[in-house]
Amino acid sequence: MAYKVWVCGCQAPAPAENGFASSIHLSNNDFVMSVSTSEVGQAWHEVQRLVPDELIAPNGLAPGSGLSRITQSGLVALPPRLRGHLEIPGVAFTIPEQEFSARFTEGGILLESHPEHSWPKILIDLLPEGDVKNFAIGPSDNTVRGELLRTRVVFFMGAAKTWFFHLNDSILQGQRKTEHRSETDETELLYRAKIYRKLTYLEEYFDLRFLLPATISSEEVQRIETIFRGITEGEFRGRATAMSFKLLPSMIDLSKPPFSGIGEFSYEVEAPVKLFDQQVPAGRITVHLEKTELASPRVAEHIRKGSTEPIEVRFEVLDNQVVYRFEDYVRQSRQNLRQQLDQFKQGIALEEPQELVDLVDEPLQSDVSKLEASQIAMGWTFYSNLPDRYCPQDPEIDQSTGHWRVPIWLVYANGEGGHVGDLLIHKKTAVILSHTSIEELRSKAMALAETMLHAG
Repeated sequence: MAYKVWVCGCQAPAPAENGFASSIHLSNNDFVMSVSTSEVGQAWHEVQRLVPDELIAPNGLAPGSGLSRITQSGLVALPPRLRGHLEIPGVAFTIPEQEFSARFTEGGILLESHPEHSWPKILIDLLPEGDVKNFAIGPSDNTVRGELLRTRVVFFMGAAKTWFFHLNDSILQGQRKTEHRSETDETELLYRAKIYRKLTYLEEYFDLRFLLPATISSEEVQRIETIFRGITEGEFRGRATAMSFKLLPSMIDLSKPPFSGIGEFSYEVEAPVKLFDQQVPAGRITVHLEKTELASPRVAEHIRKGSTEPIEVRFEVLDNQVVYRFEDYVRQSRQNLRQQLDQFKQGIALEEPQELVDLVDEPLQSDVSKLEASQIAMGWTFYSNLPDRYCPQDPEIDQSTGHWRVPIWLVYANGEGGHVGDLLIHKKTAVILSHTSIEELRSKAMALAETMLHAG
């Protein structure tokens, strides 16, 4: 592993070994994203992979839907070998026939498929009279392809007005009473679909095959997005409220920013990125914080004691902006990187609607919350050298732009004050799009103070 550290443009000595760590734990020289973003509502949602998609709840099918021919004869009369398949009219792919087993439950009969080639598992819970109590589609294995296929099938079933389930010589016709999924179900499905399509691209690009855990953590979701954007954009901006790095004391100069005050910090690492069970060869990566300050109070104590051991150093990111630069991909043209991604999208578009295909381009990180917008505005007052009486107020969505507008007030200790300016913060990227100039802020503040003085 090779890496360098720059502080305010000054290159520090490069030690022999080290790693880039998350703000919560260090991970044996792995490249890890900061996970402190959840502190201000920047959650990267984790995914529970083993939960089946319950597509049909009680009364979710049209009257008379069921597999009465199977249940009327009883389980003992069933053929020893059941074969079935799901048919969704109008889709661009074919769901292969699967082998099924059947068993009695307390409430009826449970049919369960045993699919091959990563196709999703089908679970059908039948009432004694043959009506469908529940129809669920779950994972058949822990592969990325398995989850891609599952989200594809679930999406089409939810969008279809009618679909059919064939089991030996019986047919179940499914017809939803409700026209659309609930907003919560739709959001969750599309979020998972984004993750698995981006992972599919990473598998194809690096010729890897990931084995997925039961729960995909928020840290892993962050890594997926970082690697994906790095190899498709080269350089990009992400969001974080804080980041931590494991540094040797020789890298730290307490007399210079960002260790002595607000400044810049860059960190470069060249090592495979650990993602699930694989090491992803992403090449040399530079992480740059433009407006940051030290947030680890014990750093100075370690330095004064003459410690030579690596120290976990935490930085507050005052503007919530982190610049990632994947050096091997920055050297390639953006057009070439985009062309490779477009070819991938064209391939999956042969079997998926454009709505699913376009999810590849959408971010996994949630939009900027009101709390995060407040934190960014407060950070702006710090690095703009405004006195603490300049206070951001509650952000509101600007009706003309759709972004966060944060009023800046001049507030005195007695609670009196007034509006002196505004910040406009991008709702997705957290970039400050515009703000009242410092000169205008100060001018309005002086006029307000004078008015308040005369009023008193």
